[in-house]
Amino acid sequence: MAQKKQTTFYWSPHDLLTYNRIFNFVIGNRGAGKTYAFKKWCIDDFLKKGNEFVYVRRYKTEMKRINNFFADIADKYPQHKLTVKGNTAFCDGTPFGYFIPLSVSAQNKSTAYPKVNKIIFDEFVIDKGSLHYLSNEVETFLELFETVARTRDNVRAFFLANSVTTVNPYFTYFSTFPTANLRFTLTPSICIETVMNEEFKEVKHQTKFGQLIADTNYARYAIDNESLRDNTTFIASRPPNLRYCCTLIYKEKRFGVWTDFDKGGLYVDRKIDEDHILKFAVTCEDGSPNMLLLRGKRSSPAVNLMKELFSCGCVYYSDIETKMNFYEIMGLFSMR
Repeated sequence: MAQKKQTTFYWSPHDLLTYNRIFNFVIGNRGAGKTYAFKKWCIDDFLKKGNEFVYVRRYKTEMKRINNFFADIADKYPQHKLTVKGNTAFCDGTPFGYFIPLSVSAQNKSTAYPKVNKIIFDEFVIDKGSLHYLSNEVETFLELFETVARTRDNVRAFFLANSVTTVNPYFTYFSTFPTANLRFTLTPSICIETVMNEEFKEVKHQTKFGQLIADTNYARYAIDNESLRDNTTFIASRPPNLRYCCTLIYKEKRFGVWTDFDKGGLYVDRKIDEDHILKFAVTCEDGSPNMLLLRGKRSSPAVNLMKELFSCGCVYYSDIETKMNFYEIMGLFSMR
């Protein structure tokens, strides 16, 4: 019996590169080959032009298995020896790549990378779990980019992630988010590519695992490239004439909490009553003079109201980013 032909799809950076943006974000299906494609480009670019790369992950612990970085692609280059020693990648004994955890990247400020023309930040979006974004993470990455690029304009940064959520410090920092149902979202300096490949989806759906997870949230994320965490439940516009409850300060952002006494709910958005006296700093880092620390005010009527209505599912948000920040606030104080 003839074997069924196996279809394999690997995403390619070719179309993305034609836009020639400084910062490039690739949000794609799990398993679509984003990291593999960049490995291939790094190797080919070095062999043809001598260009080097920097590979970034957030923490040292994410670099534990970096010695196997080329394990899935080495057989494509039988004439060359691809190895990793320490934090350096070698091709035929010549250095051509550098592995840098973002959390300790400041240690590399005095290091020169004159041949590096690409920085690849893999899995830049964090899902639920033990890992957290760094404090002032975006500016930490900007420092690393400046260390590598110096005054050169040919250096490009590439951020890779699965479709977990569109809410992350980078999109927020640059006020740029992917446009729904559009492959490329562009600004003068940024390109966001949402990977779309119907052939890939069809092949994945036909696998045994694809059939197992059919019609689940995970299938919509892993196969159909829909954001796993961007649930629009409880997203609603704030009705007029609500009473202002308090201001929350979290991660250098301010959120207004409004009370709907008629329907018994809260609305959280970015509209702030600057004259209102009740302001809560969520963490010590968020604090400033004349501001209450939320942790020490658990018995406050306003805090009790937020806890009670949140537990009852009666809190509404202006947008997904605000919702996710409020969920984080509740989680920090064991209110979830």
